[in-house]
Amino acid sequence: GAIPMELASLSNLVWLGLSSNQLSGALPTELGGMANLHRLYLDRNRLTDAIPTELGGLTKLWDLFLNGNRLTGTIPTELGNLTKLQDLRLDNNQLTGGIPAELGNLTDLSRLDLDNNQLSGAIPPELAKLSGWRWRAGGRFWVDSSLCVERDQDALWRWIRDIENTNAQLCPAAPTPTPTATPTATPTATPTATPTAVPTAMPTATPTPTSTATPTATPTATPTAAPTATPTPG
Repeated sequence: GAIPMELASLSNLVWLGLSSNQLSGALPTELGGMANLHRLYLDRNRLTDAIPTELGGLTKLWDLFLNGNRLTGTIPTELGNLTKLQDLRLDNNQLTGGIPAELGNLTDLSRLDLDNNQLSGAIPPELAKLSGWRWRAGGRFWVDSSLCVERDQDALWRWIRDIENTNAQLCPAAPTPTPTATPTATPTATPTATPTAVPTAMPTATPTPTSTATPTATPTATPTAAPTATPTPG
């Protein structure tokens, strides 16, 4: 069932542990009025909806465990008011958005679990203010694999390298743009004029010589002999 809002009337309570039950529904905003609370354990239940901004009023809180639920929405910036917080666990939910820069105010923190959510963006450089011996001696900082440290954030990266247990990584280097080769203009071939076919002159027929008729020889008339006169008898 749901967490009864009437618990908020226990104004002197310093420890509220309801871990590993089957609690469901939204977190009551009234819990933010439990001003003397030092430890709030609501992990591994079935709680839904957003983390109430009112939890930012628990300024004496040392531990806040909301991991292993079905919480949605963004991480409230108001959690940056919990300056005495030493252990903040929000992992294994369905939280979205980025890590609030205000979490850099939690200078007593030595464990921050934000992994297995749907967070995005770069790890804010303000978290570099969390550096200290606590992180080197048993500190833990876990985030979604989609989060990374920008390569120009040297102070932040030095802090992360000092943490004993972390999965945070540098963002991949931006790929060097490949210069675009200027295409060489291919010379346009001058179209070769197709030679106009010169019409082939029809060969002039050589006239067949007309054979000259051989003149027929006119026959020479043979002279007829004059008849011989027969002598008349006397």
